[in-house]
Order: sequence, then C-alpha cells, then structure tokens
Amino acid sequence: ISTKEQESKKATIGVLDIFGFESFTTNSLEQLCINYCNEILQRQFNSAVFMKGQEEYEREGIDWDFVSYPDNRSVLDLIDSGKPSIFNHIADQSKLPRATDKGFASAIYKSFKTNKHLEATNQQVTNLKFSVAHYAGLVEYD
Repeated sequence: ISTKEQESKKATIGVLDIFGFESFTTNSLEQLCINYCNEILQRQFNSAVFMKGQEEYEREGIDWDFVSYPDNRSVLDLIDSGKPSIFNHIADQSKLPRATDKGFASAIYKSFKTNKHLEATNQQVTNLKFSVAHYAGLVEYD
C-alpha cells in the first residue's frame, strides 16, 4: 500500500458537541433553531446518562445517592411542543397575507407573559425582541 493510500485509510472519530449552545449579539430564527436542537440533545443526554442510569441502579439494587439534574422539557414546550409555542406562532404568522414582526412579537408577548422561560423587558418589547432561558443561559432573539 502506498503512503497516499495509507493516509486515506486512517481511522477517524466524529465528535458531536452536545454543548454547542451559542448566543450572539444578533440571534434570529436560525439561531433559535440551532439552540432548540441543542435543547433536544441536552434532554437526550440527561435521559441517557442520568435518568436511565439511576433507573438501572434501582433495578439492580445498587446503593447510590440520587443525582438531580435539570429537566428542560418546559423550554422545549415553549419553543415547539406546547400549545401555543414559538414555532406555532411562526407557522401562524407565515399563513397571514401581511404578517409583520410586530404582529409576531405581540403574539409571543401575549401568549407567554407568565412563562418563566420567556422574558421581555420594556426595552425588548419596544425593539420587538424577547429572551428565552435555555438550559445553558438566557438568549435574546430578534
């Protein structure tokens, strides 16, 4: 085998960075989608490592101390699974003939004014922005 062939046959390892959460100066729909995916990955990680592991310890009668971990289900509901959700509002706005950022933002503020994972200060409302408290931190979206 030639050196070129040997180099092309080297083993590689792909790494998924489940903590690839990001927040920039400007965070739009694309960043919301990325952070939503990271929320899902975080939930999967918590389930596989903490919840399933502790269930197995119980089944096997292993003496252990319960490990508490954050449950981000309510953030996922806010973004996609709940009725209403941020994604539901985006879908609803996309069906309107003359949808506006103001109409979308108003729907978000009204629907989630008591949701502990969505925040909108007076300045954010003036600028049609809001923040989501993700597992990794608060992110402002515009």
